[in-house]
Amino acid sequence: MIRLYLLLVLVLVSCLAASMSSASADNDVDAATVVLSSYHVSTNVNSRLMNSNIAMVFENSEDCSSVYSITLQLPRSARVTDLIMDLSDGCQLESQVKNLDDAVGDFEEFSSEGKAAAILTAWDMSNYELKVSIPSYGTTNVLLKYQELLFQKLDRVSFQVPMFPGIAVDDLKVDISVEEPNTGMIEFQTEQFQDAKIETPILNNNKTASMHYEKRGVTNETSLPTLLQAHFRPGPPPENGLFLSDGECFTHIFNPTTFLTGVGSMARKIVFVVDVSGSMNGRKLSDVKASFVVMIDTLNERDTLIIQSFSNEGTESLWGPEIATPESKDKAKNYVKNLITIGGTNLNQAFLDGIANVYDVPETVASILVIMTDGKGDNSARDTARNVRNRNVAGKVKIFSLAFGDDADIDLLLGIAIQNGGRAVRIYEGFGDAANQMETFYKQELGSILMSDVSVSYDFGEVGGVSDSTVPRFPVMAAGSEIVVRGRMDISSTAAVTASRSLKSVVSANSVAGPQQWPIDLVVIPENSASDCRQSFAQARIVELLDYRDANRSIGNELFGTTVVSLSTNIAASSFEEEARTIALDAHLVWPGLTALVTVENTNCQQNNSEVCYSGNGYDRYSGDNQNDEDTSYAMNAPKYKVDPPNSYADKAPSSGNSNPLDDGFYTQDRSRSGASRGWRDCLDSISLVLIVLTSMVLAF
Repeated sequence: MIRLYLLLVLVLVSCLAASMSSASADNDVDAATVVLSSYHVSTNVNSRLMNSNIAMVFENSEDCSSVYSITLQLPRSARVTDLIMDLSDGCQLESQVKNLDDAVGDFEEFSSEGKAAAILTAWDMSNYELKVSIPSYGTTNVLLKYQELLFQKLDRVSFQVPMFPGIAVDDLKVDISVEEPNTGMIEFQTEQFQDAKIETPILNNNKTASMHYEKRGVTNETSLPTLLQAHFRPGPPPENGLFLSDGECFTHIFNPTTFLTGVGSMARKIVFVVDVSGSMNGRKLSDVKASFVVMIDTLNERDTLIIQSFSNEGTESLWGPEIATPESKDKAKNYVKNLITIGGTNLNQAFLDGIANVYDVPETVASILVIMTDGKGDNSARDTARNVRNRNVAGKVKIFSLAFGDDADIDLLLGIAIQNGGRAVRIYEGFGDAANQMETFYKQELGSILMSDVSVSYDFGEVGGVSDSTVPRFPVMAAGSEIVVRGRMDISSTAAVTASRSLKSVVSANSVAGPQQWPIDLVVIPENSASDCRQSFAQARIVELLDYRDANRSIGNELFGTTVVSLSTNIAASSFEEEARTIALDAHLVWPGLTALVTVENTNCQQNNSEVCYSGNGYDRYSGDNQNDEDTSYAMNAPKYKVDPPNSYADKAPSSGNSNPLDDGFYTQDRSRSGASRGWRDCLDSISLVLIVLTSMVLAF
């Protein structure tokens, strides 16, 4: 027995030595193999279209090919348009958007042979993984291009620019330029932080603005933001809005402020429906109380306020209705502050009671239901959706749902929003700003309502009609916001779209003055290229289709029972995702779980096979986190970021049930783990074996 215990001690000592040796060897390779020597970001905003280039330089100091990966965070509404790889021998590799599995297969084929290649996949709508196969002793330049169509909320056009790649970089530069030739700019600001090398934003002649930042020797401990926040305030829009078209498709941006001058905002009858089930106890309910107090403060004496708590019953307690005077608002805030959690989640009856509380209003008053919940209802999702639709005749009550955390039934809430007019958004937990997320959403969407039941129709005369479009109907429009419709034009072969053609639209809505119509003569502003407009439409259309997919997953054929949505909803429910994939491939868009962007072979380049000596990961290397093992879901491998979208808190990231195609064992072999991790894992295996033997002998005696 003594000898066996001595054997156990020897195993432990050997394990310790092996793990230290492996860690040392791995650190030597990790530190020297691949570095990101340059990271330059250039962003230009022109007439609300943002074009950004991220130029990266990777250097491989080994005599063998290395596969390196880095996680990039882009704005949520960005659409990646190109990936170009320039090698030190002068060879250039261009890219192509392919079905996700096909793209992964192509990259694995080239990288396993030690050839240069790159692939960009999306974890979600903001986090992307770039994998680069770099030849031996090679310097590889990778250029990533993306676009984003910006729009206005709260009188600002906000946007984000990638700034820090999350890993150390020798040379970092960020350049921003903004041009607004149609409306001009009143203000341009960027996020400020403690760094002497950032230049003050410059506003030139109210038409252009710029900003520059650079820094050398940036470490992974830097306080630089991953995404730099910026915004500009545009001048008054043209009375007829902005109509951007390339002749094939269009983007119509409309702000009715000029038509409503002197009329004012609509009165609101609003019910706040608060989940007080047991799961809301603690920080969740505290955040809800803080945010609802701010929302109540935005109401004025033309508004009527109701507060309804729900749990086992659709109405556990009710405050109001009361006119939103200063005194009644104080009472309402005290009522909210004293709410406590009690039981289950009767979501079905909560919706029905909430609708009944605000349904009977004249057309000059906006009827609003705001519900906050963190769980799944006691009734089936299909029954709940059907009951809500039947109770809310003609979608009179606009329903806005705040889904708190991962357990909330976002698919059901999304289906109800699609059917009844409104929106469903996810509120992220764990970042300390849940209350701020709810407040921002409310102010952007419901802060001061100018119009409700907004619809846009088009008459393009001899040019043709609209063959497909995003949803041209909007439940409400808040002050400081814009209506945006994107679509394809059904154009005859003889009628080109030019500024001289007769293009008209009609905007219809309810306002404080009653039902209104605004006929608009559209002035065509040519797009930079056909791909800009086509991709802008495709991106919005894919978001819609995947919303339909997610909602259908919850409520099935109840989704389109009586709902009018976009012009092309004659698609089988099982085909929403395939239609989205087809559009993404046609428009050259990278989309989570659907497509990826991968470099293609250049027949003019001579690439020889070589040994692959290292498969590293930039994110792991600098954060100390290891990638999950094989068969871990794609979503679980994603870095845990939460992005604050500047224009919307809509959680549009499509979920994927597929395992991460890049983590199929080829890149997650032992060599991708740290040496210490491998050494100690082997240690534990050996120790377990010895303990089993010892236990067996003890039992035998």
